[in-house]
Amino acid sequence: RRGMIRWDQGDREAAVNDVERSLQVNPNFAVGVRFKAEMLAASGENDAALEAFTRAISLDPYSPQAYLGRASVQWRLGDPEKASQDIDAAQYLAPSYPVSVQQSIQLRTQTGQFREALDDINRQVSDQPNNLWVRKRRAEICLQVQQYAQALADLDEFLAQYPEEYYVYKRRAVARFHLGQIDAAMDDLEKALALDPTDPSTIRWIAPRKFLTSATKEQRQRLLRLADKAVDVAQPGQKRAWALADRATIRFAWSQNEQAVADCASAVEEYPALALAWYQHGVAELSQGH
Repeated sequence: RRGMIRWDQGDREAAVNDVERSLQVNPNFAVGVRFKAEMLAASGENDAALEAFTRAISLDPYSPQAYLGRASVQWRLGDPEKASQDIDAAQYLAPSYPVSVQQSIQLRTQTGQFREALDDINRQVSDQPNNLWVRKRRAEICLQVQQYAQALADLDEFLAQYPEEYYVYKRRAVARFHLGQIDAAMDDLEKALALDPTDPSTIRWIAPRKFLTSATKEQRQRLLRLADKAVDVAQPGQKRAWALADRATIRFAWSQNEQAVADCASAVEEYPALALAWYQHGVAELSQGH
């Protein structure tokens, strides 16, 4: 127990020593073995952590935490199928255990199992129908599986209660773009940038490429004004480079190749490691016959 407390307090060396001493006294102490596995995983020793989690499960096959810990390591080792099996085992053992559900959702989304994650979070919503943070999390997963109407409904309710959460406006903008609510989506992007002008990534949330090619003249002008503002407020370096590359994406989609080339060149100058800018610059140059 002291080892766990010390670990939580950040005294990792003392925590490891305490756990090792407890295992010397009782090497078959399942909780101690599991906690050692968690320490190994946190230190990046994935192979050793996998072995320790497997031993913890053999000592206590009814521990959902051990299965979830091993699932996390399996995912990091590039074995999503086994990770999924361990998640299923944890869910079977503790279907309503909050940490189990949350970790299950996180691991499923990390391994691209968005529909399975949606099943998990729908159960959590049923258990906690008034928890708007759970609804927000469901909306994020709905965006991944293209259930935009459900995502929009959840995000509307969340923002009605938490109107200052600027990043949620970006997610709602994505849903609105895909549902054809173009002007409302741009309202959300403008709101997000107004709430946090230091984040120029707002423009990147205009996910649907079809919008860039079908927008009206007024919508294009409005979006470019928003892109201009994102460039203006971005801090020099990587953030401004991304803002410039995002604006170049818009301009290139609308055949404004000369301006796109200029934006890409500026982005490369701001942050030479930005591969997207180099790629866009080459494409734009080629389109002009250079």
